[in-house]
Amino acid sequence: MSTGPSSEKLSLSAALRLVALRVAALCSVLALVSCGSTPETLIWDWSCSQPEQGAGEVGSVKGAPEVLASGTLVTEKTPDAEGYYQIISIAGNRQGIAIKSLHSAGTAIPDNEPYKVDNRIRPSNSGGQLTKAGIGYGLADGSYENLFYASFMSPPVYMVFRSKPPFGMTPPNTEEPTVIFKATIR
Repeated sequence: MSTGPSSEKLSLSAALRLVALRVAALCSVLALVSCGSTPETLIWDWSCSQPEQGAGEVGSVKGAPEVLASGTLVTEKTPDAEGYYQIISIAGNRQGIAIKSLHSAGTAIPDNEPYKVDNRIRPSNSGGQLTKAGIGYGLADGSYENLFYASFMSPPVYMVFRSKPPFGMTPPNTEEPTVIFKATIR
């Protein structure tokens, strides 16, 4: 076994490969964090929380809310006639599970037919920030969520429909809790 200059070069070569891999990984993370932002897009920070329920009273908040999901959204820079911005990408996590994809507008997430997402958002000073169709996204564990504004409820609330494999509307593979949703433009 040689311990001369050639093994030092191999170690240096291996170290350089490791550094190159780490730089590539860092670049991938930075690209994900920026979500492909361009001068024609806006970046939003968002979060979805589950409030603690008061004793026997639905909707009463007690204590600090538990964050269910958070991350960034990238939208087109110009709103539509109703003041909504089209979401073009999403990044973040749901309780440590990575959000891997934005569900296509005009389609329903698994187990949530016929409710098709539209992936539109507007600033908070406009009432509900999401539509009743809401945002759809897939998670790294194979589950999906549809976060929406239930304007048909009295009073209106945000809700998230979550479906997990195996799909087929079999509880406990679906859930639909009331949540607190907030999003701001950076």
